[in-house]
Amino acid sequence: MQLIANLLLVFGCGSPAPEGPPPAPEPIAEDAEDAEDAAPPPFTPPPVPEGLSGVDVVGYGLRITMHPPFQVSQVVDFSPVPPKEGEDRLILSWWDVSDANVGKGAGRVGLHNASAVGLVVPEAGQEIIAGRVRRESDKSEAMTYRLGATGSYVRMPASFTEAGGMLTVAPGPADASWALEVDGKRTPLKSKHIVHSADPASGAPFEMTTMPHQPWGPWPASVAP
Repeated sequence: MQLIANLLLVFGCGSPAPEGPPPAPEPIAEDAEDAEDAAPPPFTPPPVPEGLSGVDVVGYGLRITMHPPFQVSQVVDFSPVPPKEGEDRLILSWWDVSDANVGKGAGRVGLHNASAVGLVVPEAGQEIIAGRVRRESDKSEAMTYRLGATGSYVRMPASFTEAGGMLTVAPGPADASWALEVDGKRTPLKSKHIVHSADPASGAPFEMTTMPHQPWGPWPASVAP
């Protein structure tokens, strides 16, 4: 049934906690990472709260450390737009809990989506190059972190001045697949599953499910599960 109406209009209507944020991004095409206003003001995510550990998403030469509350999903699983040949794309979702209205507006307030694109790892140039890159679709500039000149990259929303406390990007394993890594142990990203940040005190700091739910993180009391 059209993938359950594109997972309840892209995870926006199926949260088990009515006051909590519907926990997932809209599937995004290559040059449409920004699902917010056409020209949002410049934004730098605030620093990571003290004591809050991240989870590494690794593969294609990248190590992307996501900070809670976050979700990760594969574009090919939830988007009607097929990926380009040779690309393995992820949607990286994060909520800015410093926003006074985070989780409101059908769960979209404070939600920011980035994308990771896995490509062939270049033989030379293994450093991460950060900079503004012009998009072909609308000629706007977006913040990008790329492995060398031609390798895999993370593209932030166009309004972002830098990644700040949303995530960090560093060189990582060259495996041609995505996985989650915690304390040196890797867990392959499962097809048609969504990764959620989870409370490390209850076990692993992430979990994968076939349906979305509110990811763990320092939510304000008004939207905490």
